[in-house]
Amino acid sequence: MGNPETVQSAQYSNLDSSVDDSSVENPSPIKVVRVSTNKSVKKSESSKLSHKVDPPAAAPENKKKDETYKNQAYWTLPENVRKAIDVAKQKSQHSDFYYRLQNLNDKIFVFRTIFYNRIPNFQKTFNEKKKKEQEIELRRQREIYEEDLKQIQIRIQKKKSKRESAGSQFSGLLGYRDKKNPTPNSPLQFHSKQ
Repeated sequence: MGNPETVQSAQYSNLDSSVDDSSVENPSPIKVVRVSTNKSVKKSESSKLSHKVDPPAAAPENKKKDETYKNQAYWTLPENVRKAIDVAKQKSQHSDFYYRLQNLNDKIFVFRTIFYNRIPNFQKTFNEKKKKEQEIELRRQREIYEEDLKQIQIRIQKKKSKRESAGSQFSGLLGYRDKKNPTPNSPLQFHSKQ
């Protein structure tokens, strides 16, 4: 069959495609070896591989330069930690323009809120206008009410003054009312003598 190292390297050559070939100085030649088709051997190999989390297979030429940190230690980490590392790497790769753009977006948001705060609220202006109209109407009604009160007081005073003046006038004319006992200067007495 051959050397066991060459057999193992032939079996795992497809799985270890994430390793960059340019980093290896003297790559060993891969020998084509016939692999046995024994089912028990395949099951044992597949059971060994199922417990490991292997990196996704990608061709070395398509591999990006910024993903060089994704080594075997990276893939043994939990998924949420890997996501956090990805986000941190992405943030470290942002250019100055990205942060200027973020600052600009923040300023635009601030000025937009100021703009919307300074736009007149039509419901508020309507309520203020309605309130002013109601105050004017209330003042007008109060003036009318005060004028009515003044007129009523004037009428009451006129009635009182008429009673007082009428009482003084009727005091001299009591002889007209009292025919049985007329006063000596009463005109009834004069008429009765004639």
